[in-house]
Amino acid sequence: MAGLLVSATLLNAANHTLKWAKAITEVLGDGLRLTTVALEYDAPIDSASLTLKTYSVRGSEVARVYTNDRPEKSAVSKRGRYVLIALKSPMTLPSKRLLAAKAVGAAAVVQKAKVKVLGGGKVKASRDTIYTLETQNLVVDDFQQQTYKDRSTGLGLRYNLFVPRNAGQGGRLPLVLFLHDVAGVGKDLKNPLTQGNGATAWATAEWQAEHPCIVVAPQFDRVTADATYHYGDEIRACMSLVDFLKKRYQLDADRLYVVGQGMGCMSAYAMMVRRPDLFASALLVSGHWDARKLGPLAKKNLWLVSGKDDTKTMAGVAKAIEVWNEHDAMVSEMDWPLQVSAAQRADEVHEMILQGSNIKHTRLVGAGERAAWRVAYDIRGIREWLFNQRLSKNIDELRTHLLNVTGKEIMLNAHRGNWHGTSENSLNAIFKSVEKGVQMVSVDVRKTKDGQLVCFSDKSLERLTTGKGLVAHKTLAELKALKMKDDRKQTTKWTVPTLREVLNYAKGRILVDIDAPSGLLDDIRDVAAETGAQSVAILPGVVRAEGNWMHKAVVDLDAPRAILRVRQALKSWPVMVELRFSKDNNSLLKHAVSLVRGHARVCFNTTEAGLAGKHVDADVSGNADLVWGDLIRQGGTVFKTNRPEQLMEYLRK
Repeated sequence: MAGLLVSATLLNAANHTLKWAKAITEVLGDGLRLTTVALEYDAPIDSASLTLKTYSVRGSEVARVYTNDRPEKSAVSKRGRYVLIALKSPMTLPSKRLLAAKAVGAAAVVQKAKVKVLGGGKVKASRDTIYTLETQNLVVDDFQQQTYKDRSTGLGLRYNLFVPRNAGQGGRLPLVLFLHDVAGVGKDLKNPLTQGNGATAWATAEWQAEHPCIVVAPQFDRVTADATYHYGDEIRACMSLVDFLKKRYQLDADRLYVVGQGMGCMSAYAMMVRRPDLFASALLVSGHWDARKLGPLAKKNLWLVSGKDDTKTMAGVAKAIEVWNEHDAMVSEMDWPLQVSAAQRADEVHEMILQGSNIKHTRLVGAGERAAWRVAYDIRGIREWLFNQRLSKNIDELRTHLLNVTGKEIMLNAHRGNWHGTSENSLNAIFKSVEKGVQMVSVDVRKTKDGQLVCFSDKSLERLTTGKGLVAHKTLAELKALKMKDDRKQTTKWTVPTLREVLNYAKGRILVDIDAPSGLLDDIRDVAAETGAQSVAILPGVVRAEGNWMHKAVVDLDAPRAILRVRQALKSWPVMVELRFSKDNNSLLKHAVSLVRGHARVCFNTTEAGLAGKHVDADVSGNADLVWGDLIRQGGTVFKTNRPEQLMEYLRK
């Protein structure tokens, strides 16, 4: 064979040598690819002597050359005896047969120019081709290969398992179950790790740094689900494996996720139909299932990704959506280009999420089945969305917490949403609140000239929008033509939302505390009823209507006969009572809290001075305990705040 297979000293000049070469591969959307070559010299290399022309790699141009203190990829060059050659175009590896027979290396490199060594000396250029004999498969090599013996089916299910090094040291971890496509059926146990990055995307160092999780990827020896909607015992064995891992690693049972492509997507559907409460959510790529059986999934959090040219999947998903709509699901569909910038993709994800649907369908224009799953797992926003879902995080649970008037758990009420970095009362501020796990948002409601209810705090438009004048003097169409401003007075892409839009998004996600004049109460009730948002809406007063409506009361303890006002407020059974006082030494506070506790939640408003004495959000940087801790000790269990993230951090500590 022409060239040399590197296993020992290869080049020698001025007593310095190139000793060793290694191929570094990564799993991309289209499979395992060679992306980098690592060379080891016997002394630290002068990085200034390296250029893109120092080396050539057969089959690809060189994108970057740098030194490191270990044979690993790095974002920055470090002093060391290793040279890393990053390839401009990731390369397909030689066949496994050739690699196993050592008939060829994974990469072929030529050092075309001399390389200087720090402290003097050099390694001369050479015409010899350097073949790598060792390969490091990034992320893939971090998985363990194991077998699970399922008692119920008698199957021995082989699987790949990634467990973070710090598993068990912190809280309970979520789990991702990845199910491969029919093309991977066979004996190759590591196939699920290299058939695209559907498994490895969750195990990269970057993802694990922010979202530590356990990843399991079974290898199927035969078809698990077919076009006739039949499935094998592997489906039951897989669910048993999840149950086994849940106990073994004490996983977060509310954060089990299933991801599948092609046959794996069909298998994921089959699992969820059998056990709808096993997984918190699913990412379903290039596949469908018998629509007649999918009704039980209408309330699940699902994100479907399909290629528009994949006619079979598109037709199957269309039938499923018909069924889900019949079962009152909230479904949104959007066409996305196959290839766009990361920034545009992030905007597309954000726009989809703001639709407020629990079932999302992304249709990739110009993509077939495989092209869709080559792209899907690189969309970070979809993966972030998946990990934000919780099995038990539903509005019934939040209502239960709120209605537990003797409960001591603290509930956060993000005043006008989590608006830092965005606009007050905007859909984006509410979305950010949901994303951070806030239980409640408060919104201000005003009526437009044409009788529409919008969420907006100020009477005039100047501070928060690009417009001028009064909200009451504008039609909804005129308001929608404006852009909202963020907390730095920068113009955003957000428009003034209607109460209807806010409640539609909030349903099933977050409680909404509505601040509005009493004259708008009936209109607010009507919108809440029309949107089916009774379960999330907390009205600003008592409504005389049928239904299980929630409302709040606000009592000013500085006002005359304040204690009588508290007693009167409690007669209407509010879910919470906001107690306001201008001075910390208010003599009625302790009495008022004792009256409310046991009948409703005690709410304190720390958004500005004079609403809870001197307890103000703006002072939390000095000592959060003096602001929130003091009020918690006085009996507060709901806090309306402009600093929800800081309050969450304080409570965690």
